[in-house]
Amino acid sequence: MFSFLTGGKEAQNESHLKNLILMARSDNDIDKSEVDVIMKIGKERGFTEVQIKDMLKSNERTDLITPENDNERFEQLYDLTQVMLADGIIEDDELEYCTKFANKIGFRKTISWMLILLILEGVEKGVDKEWIYHRCKHYLSA
Repeated sequence: MFSFLTGGKEAQNESHLKNLILMARSDNDIDKSEVDVIMKIGKERGFTEVQIKDMLKSNERTDLITPENDNERFEQLYDLTQVMLADGIIEDDELEYCTKFANKIGFRKTISWMLILLILEGVEKGVDKEWIYHRCKHYLSA
């Protein structure tokens, strides 16, 4: 019903945005700051504001489309972490969702935790995403 885009990359972007929405819902409360982060990421991935709002209203769930490479897996985990951090509170449910997501896209549990911690540390220090990516690169293929 809400499949706005068709094809490989577009379908992956839609799946990714829906995963971000599920992350925001994982603590049963979507905060305005989480919506703002989802809107920003959605627009960067080619969605209109109306499309993103429709996805936020929908309870429809699409199947996860696994990222094709380490860079895409990092991007998706980074974005999920951004949503988790948006309201300034890391809820247990959000952290659990993020970890389970990392496992589903191919990271072992221990590696998932390491990557999430490295991303959190980098964001807390205010360093850019590229620096965090290079710090995580060793773990991406593990």
